[in-house]
Amino acid sequence: VGGSGTFSDTGMWTPSTGYPVDGDRAKFSTASDGTVTWVGSVSNNEMQIVQTAGNTLTLDLGGNTYTLTNRFTFDSSKANSYVSVTNGAFTLQQTNTTCEMKIGAGVGPARLTFENGAAAALSGFTFYRSALNVQTGATVTFNGECKINDGATGYSEMNVNGGDVICNHHFKCPNNGMAGSTSVLNIASGSLVSKQYFSVGDKSGPTSVGLLNLSGGYLETWGTVWLGNSGGACGIANVSGGKWASKGHFEVSHREYTTAFLNMSGGEIEMAPTKYFGIAYAGGTPASDTGTVSMTGGRIVVTNASTFYVGAGSNCFGRCVVGGTGTILSRDFYVASSAASEGECLFTGGVVQVNSTLSVGGASPSKGGIRIDGGAVTNLANTYIGNNAGSQGSLALDSGSLYVGSTLTVANNAGAVGGVTMGGGTLYAAAFVVGGSGIGTMAMSNGAATVGTDVTVGVNGTGTVDLVDGALTVNGVFSVGKNVKSIGRAVVRGGVLNAVKGFRIGDWAGRGTLTVYGGTVIGGTGGGSSIGNGNSSTGALVIADGLVDVRNHLYIANNGPSTVGRLTVEGGALAVSNQLVAGNNAYTYGEITVNGGNVWIGDDIRLGVTTNTYGSLTVNG
Repeated sequence: VGGSGTFSDTGMWTPSTGYPVDGDRAKFSTASDGTVTWVGSVSNNEMQIVQTAGNTLTLDLGGNTYTLTNRFTFDSSKANSYVSVTNGAFTLQQTNTTCEMKIGAGVGPARLTFENGAAAALSGFTFYRSALNVQTGATVTFNGECKINDGATGYSEMNVNGGDVICNHHFKCPNNGMAGSTSVLNIASGSLVSKQYFSVGDKSGPTSVGLLNLSGGYLETWGTVWLGNSGGACGIANVSGGKWASKGHFEVSHREYTTAFLNMSGGEIEMAPTKYFGIAYAGGTPASDTGTVSMTGGRIVVTNASTFYVGAGSNCFGRCVVGGTGTILSRDFYVASSAASEGECLFTGGVVQVNSTLSVGGASPSKGGIRIDGGAVTNLANTYIGNNAGSQGSLALDSGSLYVGSTLTVANNAGAVGGVTMGGGTLYAAAFVVGGSGIGTMAMSNGAATVGTDVTVGVNGTGTVDLVDGALTVNGVFSVGKNVKSIGRAVVRGGVLNAVKGFRIGDWAGRGTLTVYGGTVIGGTGGGSSIGNGNSSTGALVIADGLVDVRNHLYIANNGPSTVGRLTVEGGALAVSNQLVAGNNAYTYGEITVNGGNVWIGDDIRLGVTTNTYGSLTVNG
């Protein structure tokens, strides 16, 4: 057929003995813009678009049904064939039928558009070097796979501009992509529902690119989402508006050397209950996947019994960057959670809220890091920096805020290594442990940190706190070296350390030291302070400069047998509002040495309080 007219006009067909009916092949072409109008429902075996040469052929179904029982194709050698379908039902939904728009290399792209009133039901659809458009008022249902590009080079795209698309099978952008190919899905308005897995970026290396742009409308995926599926391909999703409801798992870089990017400036991604959101998730030697999520706006919601992973696959690297007004809401948040995984997060703005566990570095070996340089990170439960044996975790707070509703633990289990650095911003934790059973450090050069209860430096592991400047307020007890096998070390060079309920250096069989080179250390009125506090503990306090202000009693060797405490004043000042006691209980050893500085005691100095107790005071100079 050529030009405009009705489908049933025999004069439009060659030969002109009749129009195509059941079992026939209908071929369409036009040399100018034209419209073919249906005046009744028609069934053909096959429909082929031969050529429109840059003109648009409109198929106006007139409220009728056009049924194809075998094939719907475009001539691959003809350039710029543009077809629009409107106002009726267009069906090719039997199994094992062909629905294709495959254009040859070097040939101008084809375009198929479903317009207002069109209701298409297709067995599936495969196209490349061409475009599929679904406009406002149109509905398209794929009962087989939808493939935006299948093993071809060049550029292919699908545009959802107000219409509604349902894919009852796999959705692939592309399937078996080729080097030098770009496959694009654009959703500006309307909806797309994919009921099996949803893949963007597949096969043939980094120049095989799958791209999703969601600027409005609604995207719903039922199966697992793979951005960067396999074969070293690149998968990219740009979300600037609309909503993406993921009923399956969501993976940014799935396997086999893929690279994937999720860029969000608006819109929302919401995960279904129990479904994870993973950046560089699957892994497996020699996977080497790389996934990046970068947010300047929009939000990702993973709150309903699910987890947000950054770097969860072996030999994989995950990155998460949040700034502007970007928001992540999650039940759990894991950075570098699997063996041989690596993950890093940079937060410069926005909000990250975790309702349960925040873990940085979770397996052996793994390496995870979070840097906060703006915005607000809130964890309503526990945070672990270096969680399990063989893991390395780091947290850097330069500006912005971190809130931990329960315990912040640095190096949680034996064999874990964790570090916290604070150069600014504000930190709050209900409790703070540096060196749980592993090796933990905390270095503070500025900012304000507040702990609701106790700070413990070395519980069953090794812990170090170095305060250069800033303010560390402890509303409970500041303990250094607590429990058997613990080694704790605290150094104050400047700033203020305020322990409202006092400090304990070497506590209950632990070994601890506190060295003051400057700044102020306050042992508050809420409880006595002690150097060596029970059960064979060993504690030492050295004051080289600065001020140690104890506003209650100060005990040197307190409680339990074989407890050793030493206080050495080389410079600076020591002020004790109540008693200074060396050797407070039986079989304790307390020693005070003053080589310089100033010492002021508001009450008694007591040495060797009971029998079988040693207490001494030596003043030199």
